[in-house]
Amino acid sequence: MVKAAAARVRYEPGPAFQEVKEEPMLDISPTDSTEFWLIQWPKDQLDVSDFHGKELSLKLHKDGNLGNLESSSGKSYELVS
Repeated sequence: MVKAAAARVRYEPGPAFQEVKEEPMLDISPTDSTEFWLIQWPKDQLDVSDFHGKELSLKLHKDGNLGNLESSSGKSYELVS
């Protein structure tokens, strides 16, 4: 018995999808060993434009603290795991 090959399905975004037209924030080569972390912020609790262009180094400490960040508006944030 021969099984038929499954048809490949390609993802197509919905009609509400809008591609970002801004310049890339990072210049990372696919062969680079740099790690990229995507961090989810609490919705509606901060102004994300305060962090545009900011870079942050993270290091996990024994207390769960990853780092601190000060926004351009002067607010201070502590990142914990």
